[in-house]
Amino acid sequence: MTVQPSITIWTIICFLALFFILKKLLFIPMLELMDKREAKIKEAEEAKKNALEAIERQKAERKAALAEEKLRLHEETEARADAIRMEGKELLEKTKAEGLAALESFQNEIGREYVRDLGTMRSSVKEISVRFLDSLYARES
Repeated sequence: MTVQPSITIWTIICFLALFFILKKLLFIPMLELMDKREAKIKEAEEAKKNALEAIERQKAERKAALAEEKLRLHEETEARADAIRMEGKELLEKTKAEGLAALESFQNEIGREYVRDLGTMRSSVKEISVRFLDSLYARES
C-alpha cells in the first residue's frame, strides 16, 4: 500500500472544505441557537427570581397588614369590653342606689304605718280601757 500524495492532498482539501462548510452552515448557527437558548433560560431564571421576590414582598406586606388588623381589632375589642364594664358598673351603681332608695322609702313607709298603727292601738286601748272601766263602774253602781 502506497501513499499517493495527490490523494492525500485532495483528502486534506476535502476535509478542510467540509470542515469550513459545516462550520458555516452547522456549527455557528448551532452555537448561536445554544447562546440564544441559554440567554432565554437566564431571563426565565431572572424572571422567576423577581417573581419570588415579589411574592415574598407581598407575603410580608400581607403579614404586616394582618398584624395591624389584628392589633386594631384587639384594641377595638378591649375598648368595647371596657365600655361594657363601665356600663355594668354604672348600672350596678344605679340599681344599688335605686334599691337603697326603695329600701329607705319602704322603711319610711313602715315607720309611718308603725306610728299610725301605734296611734290606732293607743286609741283602741284607751277605748277598751274606758269601756272596761265603764262596765266596772256600771257593775259597782
